[in-house]
Amino acid sequence: MTDAGINNLGDIAGFFTNAGGTVGSFLKHDGHTIFLNVPGASATTALGVNDFDEVVGVYSVGSGTGAMMHGFTWTPERGFRTVDDPHGIGTTTINGVNDRGDLVGFYVDSAGNTDGMLAIPRH
Repeated sequence: MTDAGINNLGDIAGFFTNAGGTVGSFLKHDGHTIFLNVPGASATTALGVNDFDEVVGVYSVGSGTGAMMHGFTWTPERGFRTVDDPHGIGTTTINGVNDRGDLVGFYVDSAGNTDGMLAIPRH
């Protein structure tokens, strides 16, 4: 298991590769481990967590050159939500979230450039 993010409460988000070679994710919270895998994804990689246990990361659908990457958020209350930058659908990674739910990450644009992104949710 690889720890990728920790919040101020000591909860840890991360990822692992199982015996079959599939990448899955987890949240270690209050002495328990919650396994997180986006339904239908070929890989789920958690990269960050905030103090409300909102986990963020990236998941893949498909394999090889046809694989698509999508950012995600997950909370215990609402489960998974996909996050794609409009200029990088299928190439978005979310690697950080603050306690207000603001997301940071990156995507690859149509010219092949890697661009940073900030997403601020509507409240």
